[in-house]
Order: sequence, then structure tokens, then C-alpha cells
Amino acid sequence: MEFVECRATTGEYLAGKLLDCLNKWQLDVADIRGQGYDGAANMAGKIKGVQARISTLNEKALYFHCASHCLNLCIVKSCENEMVKKMLATMTSLAAFFNFAPKRQRKLEEVIQTAFPDSHKKKVVDLCKTRWVERHTAFETFASMYQVLYDCLGQITEDTAGWDSETLAKAAGFLHSLSSGEFLVAFVVCRKALQFIQPLTVNLQKKAKDIVGAYKDLDDLTDTVSRLRTDIDNVFPAWFAEANQM
Repeated sequence: MEFVECRATTGEYLAGKLLDCLNKWQLDVADIRGQGYDGAANMAGKIKGVQARISTLNEKALYFHCASHCLNLCIVKSCENEMVKKMLATMTSLAAFFNFAPKRQRKLEEVIQTAFPDSHKKKVVDLCKTRWVERHTAFETFASMYQVLYDCLGQITEDTAGWDSETLAKAAGFLHSLSSGEFLVAFVVCRKALQFIQPLTVNLQKKAKDIVGAYKDLDDLTDTVSRLRTDIDNVFPAWFAEANQM
């Protein structure tokens, strides 16, 4: 395995880099039986993409668009709700607020140490920008840290002498967002939805997964979501109660 510096991103250039590496490792192009990339034109293009250029050398090197990436694209396309967009933007900004400022991060760790001395979670997990299904971890971490985050922001806003004006203004803004009903409802709904989706993407990437098993997993998830939507009048009150409790 090797990291290779690429000075261009065209299909021709990248295919050349791949072939150079295979040649260096003495791996025969004729032995390739599959190519897996995302759907970007330079990789997946039928004429000038990497997969097309490799396929001209070996027609058995079949191209597959990464199944997990396809699932991710579907999820991203389905999340156009304005409340959800604002909630995700707040979570991303909050992670940056602490993770990119050592003084703020130390303050958060102090609050965590006081409230939960045995906790192993010391940082806010940023939302993965390319894979929605991996955001489940960020949601679970945020839920477990919600109280200490709120307390930390509250302490920052009260200690006006110890912080610069930008930090105080942002902390006050985050406090307002974290106590907003819209934010909390959107957060809980997304967290619950991702609980159903996350296992599927893990299963789709298993080495021993076959096409029959993959379709069964998809059918099972579709049935689960359909039942959930049909019974939403009974399900949502519990979700709303969780948001209300937060």
C-alpha cells in the first residue's frame, strides 16, 4: 500500500498513476476483476474516466459505484428540511468552536472532569462532511455531552472578564440554539433516523457480503422505515418527549 502524490485530477492522469503503481508492484492488469470508486466524472466517466481507461486494458475489470457512497448520496438528497440544515450547521460550528481553540477545549475538559470524572469523551465529534451515515457517532457523542456542553457555554458567557468578545458572542449564540425547540426536535429525529441507517452501511462494506444478503438488508430497512412512517403518530410523541427532556 502506498500514498501517491497526484499533481492533476484528470482520468488520464490518475489512471496512469494507478498503472504505474501496479507495474511497480508487479501486479498484472489482466488479473483485475473489479474497480470501485465514487461517481465523480474523472473516476466513473464512461469514456475518459479512470474506470473506462482501465476497462480498455481488461474488460473483466468491472466498475462498481461504491454502495456506501450511493447510500450516502440518497440520504443527503433526502435531507432538505430547513430545520435539519440549521441544526447540522450548529453542530458543525460548535465542534469547530471547541476543537480549534485550545483555551475553549481546556474549559470544556474542566467542566467534563467536574461533572463526569470517569468520562472518556473529551471532545465534540465533528460531523463527517462526506459520509452521512458516519454522523451517527457524532450524534451519539453530542447527546451524551449535551449537558456539559450547555454548562460549559453558560460558564463562558458568565465569565466576561476571561474571554474575548468573539468567544462570548458565539457562546451566547450556541446557548440560544441548544435550548431551541426546533434544534432539539431536529436533532432527536435525525439521531433516531440514523440509528436505522447506520447498521446498513456497515453491512454493505463487509468482505463476505453477497448481493442476496445486501438486497435483504435493504428490504428489511425499507420495511422498518415504512412501518415507522405508518405508525408515526405513536412514535413521534416519544421522540418529542426526549427532545423536551433535553
